[in-house]
Amino acid sequence: MTWPAANLALNASPACQIITMDLYPVIPGNADIQNIFESASIKFINVDSTQFDFSPYYGAVDFVFIDGSHLAADLEKDSQAALKMISPHGLSISLPRLRLAHD
Repeated sequence: MTWPAANLALNASPACQIITMDLYPVIPGNADIQNIFESASIKFINVDSTQFDFSPYYGAVDFVFIDGSHLAADLEKDSQAALKMISPHGLSISLPRLRLAHD
């Protein structure tokens, strides 16, 4: 569970549905983030994004925030999935920098 998703939940409309994914389900010892996730009803998916089937979300997401792997191949795959998920009036933001030295 990540702070970006929690921060989004704290600043979004109550009608907003937030879905987040991560390899690690809990930040150890962080009750604050756990409370935010529970009170905002954030859906958490414990999975590697490079192994996830995004097709049910194609064309249906208004905002995609990518803050995952910094490997070029992973970032490209996440970005391609984001472009397919974005609704006609949606927005995608990506934080990872391409770090080609890692490939």
